[in-house]
Amino acid sequence: MDQKTPDLPPETRYWRRVCLWTLLGLVLWFAVTFGVSWWAHALDVWHVGRMPAGYWWATQGAIGVYLLIIVVHGWGMDRLERRVLTEADERHG
Repeated sequence: MDQKTPDLPPETRYWRRVCLWTLLGLVLWFAVTFGVSWWAHALDVWHVGRMPAGYWWATQGAIGVYLLIIVVHGWGMDRLERRVLTEADERHG
């Protein structure tokens, strides 16, 4: 998994990766939730259709980003679990 820390047990490396993915998702969620709210007036310079972009991002775009965060997190966790299971099979024969 990590060539930088081969002396750590596989369980520790696994949980560090899980925590990293989870933290990344939470940081992105926080940035989208509060970033769009904070910068909504600045985004109103542009328009999506006939609506100001700030309103559009706050109502539609943020939901799309949340769904993207969920999909990427699920994909990353599935990939990590497959890698861990493959390594466990190789270790145990």
